[in-house]
Amino acid sequence: MSAPAEPLDLGRLPGLRWSEEGLASLSGPLLGLFRDLARPWAAWRRDFGAEEHACPVLLGAADMDRMRYFNSFPHLVTLAVNVEDREESLKAFAGSKAVGPDGDVAPFRAAPMRHALTPAPCYHLYPQFAGRELDAPVYLGTRNATFRREAYYQPLVRQWNYHSEEIVCLGSQEEVRAFLSGMSAKWDAFFRQLDLPAAWKTAVDPFFNADRNPSALLQKLDPVKRELTLGEGPALGSANFHRNFFCDTFRILRHGKPAFSGCVGWGVERMMYAIIRRHGYEPGGWPDLKALYPD
Repeated sequence: MSAPAEPLDLGRLPGLRWSEEGLASLSGPLLGLFRDLARPWAAWRRDFGAEEHACPVLLGAADMDRMRYFNSFPHLVTLAVNVEDREESLKAFAGSKAVGPDGDVAPFRAAPMRHALTPAPCYHLYPQFAGRELDAPVYLGTRNATFRREAYYQPLVRQWNYHSEEIVCLGSQEEVRAFLSGMSAKWDAFFRQLDLPAAWKTAVDPFFNADRNPSALLQKLDPVKRELTLGEGPALGSANFHRNFFCDTFRILRHGKPAFSGCVGWGVERMMYAIIRRHGYEPGGWPDLKALYPD
């Protein structure tokens, strides 16, 4: 776990309301910045001909299990839980002291848990192509609310609930690597435009029990993840080559063989943090994303 990034002065950000449980609400210029950070992604989707997808916040547990998420990242999961839909269970819950003084919900009879909250937007996309053979590379774009439990939280840097924007490529190994190279170049140009001191670094996903996890060891031996960091500070986003893991899992083919996939994405709130750290607290000093990326 990396150390906390340099904290922001929340007193100078009146549009940010923060909960120590890792939840943030935005209004005013901060909300405007949040929305404007979607502009470059709209341009990049057009560049690649990426189809935009709006996906639900809930993701099927069966699909997550096929992607081995529960085995690899159990410490990050947020499950969706409902009271059992039986009259006696609902009456017991309604008639109980459901929430104690510490804010914890008292035990209750739960319905079967079949969904989790989205841990990464791209996980919604691979199941949609299950069993298909691609006659050309496919590019997909999506933004979603993202949920990951963490050991600690920090405003705009490490949140239980934040937002991610991504573009995914499905295709041959050469097509996916060309996409990742092209998107990396676009990011380099973008960060120069915004005068943000970003640097690419090889990284490994935060696997549970990493010393004994074969996937973590494989990533160390054959790096497939690069993070773009704010200087020596937090990672703002990453470029990921999945090999053919997801496409093999869902039987997505290219040229008669399991296709490859890769994605590039960033955390929207972390990008806001980077802009504020670099350009100050006054909105007038922030880069004009509307001018850089007009509609």
